[in-house]
Amino acid sequence: MISRGLNLFPLVLFSRGVYSLMWFFLAPVLPAILREFRVDPAYAGLLPAAFIIGAAVTQIPASYLGAVYGHDKVAGLGMLIFGVSSALLPLSPSWEWLLLLRAVGGVGAGLFFSTAGAVLIALRPRAVGSALGWYNASFNIGAFVGYYWGFVASAIGWRAAIALPGLLSAALGVLLLRGVGIKTSTSISRSALIYGLASFPFGAQCMPPITSQPRGYTYLKGLARI
Repeated sequence: MISRGLNLFPLVLFSRGVYSLMWFFLAPVLPAILREFRVDPAYAGLLPAAFIIGAAVTQIPASYLGAVYGHDKVAGLGMLIFGVSSALLPLSPSWEWLLLLRAVGGVGAGLFFSTAGAVLIALRPRAVGSALGWYNASFNIGAFVGYYWGFVASAIGWRAAIALPGLLSAALGVLLLRGVGIKTSTSISRSALIYGLASFPFGAQCMPPITSQPRGYTYLKGLARI
């Protein structure tokens, strides 16, 4: 199990980078998408809004599901959903289908966010700060690449540029689903839950804190207690 755990750590970090890439990779190609689907630019904000709503629905329940079924497995399911829905975006027949698939992608992203962090903490219980530092760094790297994804789209077209990371995400999700099944207590901290709900509007800019508890560490909105 130790060797599988050591392999799981870089797998989660790489998945986190791909995950954050897919948060932002639509931004550079959004003008092309709007032109192709003949959508007024005033409605452009609906696409990221659909994603955020999907993520909001699952971020908190994901931690509970991870505690029951295994954080690595729920994170894998999230990456699989995020990836498949993103890979299908280029096949959308209409703007409405784009919004629906992006919302489904948000659901997958919400399943991954807290559970993947809980996996890293479980693997590095004596180095929580370092583990989460790597976790945040992976997000920043993926986001940086995502902002410049327009160069990839200009070379291979926006449809292929969106589909390829989606397929990679799905593959990573399958690998995570084969994890050891890292589970934790299902107890919920009311105060941390309130904090999580209050911090939701800040999205990725607000990284939930790690607080020391008598029974261990509470990560991400107090739902994954290790």
